Amino acid sequence: MMSERMAIATHSGSIGIWELEIAQQIAHWDDLMYRLYGLNGKENEDISDVWRRAVHPEDQERVEQAVRRTAETGEHLDEEHRVVLPDGSIRHLHLSANLISDEASEPHRIIGAAWDVTAHRRMTLDLAEQHELMRVTLNSIGDAVITTGADGNIRWLNPVAERMTGWSVEDAEGLPSERVFNIVNEETRETAPDPIAACLTQGQVVELAENTLLVGRYGLEYSIEDPAAPIRSSEGEILGAVLVFHDVSEQRRLSREMTYRASHDPLTGLLNRAEFDRRLQRTFEIVQAENTHCVLLYIDLDQFKIVNDTCGHTVGDTLLKKSAS
Repeated sequence: MMSERMAIATHSGSIGIWELEIAQQIAHWDDLMYRLYGLNGKENEDISDVWRRAVHPEDQERVEQAVRRTAETGEHLDEEHRVVLPDGSIRHLHLSANLISDEASEPHRIIGAAWDVTAHRRMTLDLAEQHELMRVTLNSIGDAVITTGADGNIRWLNPVAERMTGWSVEDAEGLPSERVFNIVNEETRETAPDPIAACLTQGQVVELAENTLLVGRYGLEYSIEDPAAPIRSSEGEILGAVLVFHDVSEQRRLSREMTYRASHDPLTGLLNRAEFDRRLQRTFEIVQAENTHCVLLYIDLDQFKIVNDTCGHTVGDTLLKKSAS
């Protein structure tokens, strides 16, 4: 009854059973073992010859050594190997076996099982290929990329992120994100909100605050922008976060320069008329709203035209700059 149940179980799971008599070096296969090796039924020749002919040449010596090791030491056999089927296709089989001893006798046989893991192997290779493609892609893009676990600790940085933060993947892995991704407000120099912690808490995309400045491990600073987003499993569980950012230092410098030029006199560096009027109007509105007082000091350079006419505009410009300083 037990043997019948075992046969039903192995057949249902497409598991082949094999046995090797150690002393005689005689192998025995059940019907499923033959089918796993692409054969319709039992062959007239020795099973060891059938096996050697079917197993991929690159795997044969490794598996034979594993079987000998099990026979000599009793170590559990757990190996995979490729089989070249009669049509030339490749199948991956997993072998598992133990050394068996009869009562009051020396170990004299190995009994094991084999099953097809081709689909699993193919999936593993596909995942590895996809992972490698993703790694190469992230290493090639111009943006910096940081990933963390659900606990907010660093898992990975691409080369751009390593350069900007000053942290290598090896040094950063496992550290809290705020230690590696050290950001401050560009104007106040106060610590900026951590977008990684925010996106893990809120479970949604979080943009970096305006005027965010990244302070690298060795003091280098970069104006940065872009968001952090949660990484979710297919069931919606948050597995971690990914932060993608890039250096916008030059853009911000040009923006500040353009803003300054639009609001200041190029000669003296003082506010120009348009900016002065805007700020004066703003101050007036505040005074009215808060019912307070303010004072406007007005200085007039009387008869300045005479300086330009008698000494030239160069001297006049010098006088203006000295008056403004």
